[in-house]
Amino acid sequence: MTSGKNDHPPIVGSFGSVLREARLAAGLTQAKLADRAGMSTRYVILLEQGQYQASITTLHDIARALDLSLAELMARVEAALGQGRG
Repeated sequence: MTSGKNDHPPIVGSFGSVLREARLAAGLTQAKLADRAGMSTRYVILLEQGQYQASITTLHDIARALDLSLAELMARVEAALGQGRG
């Protein structure tokens, strides 16, 4: 497994962008989102930066912490991916 940001598929970067936008729209800091989702602040930071690929469990926890359905979160990611973000 490689660790560089550019080693991940574009969807990982798109997810990071969407995560940051959704977190800010919800008025949450990275620390508050991390607390709500049951993960470390550092992990949230790395997800937003596109450094890590989230598991399905993590995606679910993040969606719930943002008061979104998993389907809505992923629809936003798909839209961002289509716009070339990430």
